[in-house]
Amino acid sequence: MAGKARQENGVSLASKMAGNGPKSRREPMVDIATAAAYFSVAEVTLRRFISTGKVKSYRLGRKLLRVRIGEVEADLTKMRKPGRPRKVKAI
Repeated sequence: MAGKARQENGVSLASKMAGNGPKSRREPMVDIATAAAYFSVAEVTLRRFISTGKVKSYRLGRKLLRVRIGEVEADLTKMRKPGRPRKVKAI
């Protein structure tokens, strides 16, 4: 088996180690204020969605709370009513 890359679930281990894994893991994390401004929602609203479990967040250390824009977008899309357009500001 020399010369062949070892694979796990169709993804080579070398690509996982190089950071070429799933998109959500490559996407940078941003703070709550940045995400709230990006989606044109109040920071307190985004924090409420996080505390109720509607939006996924990551705690880094004791105080830092971060989210991934793609995951927040997916969670907000699930909550939006049909026919209501999404407002997005450029960063």
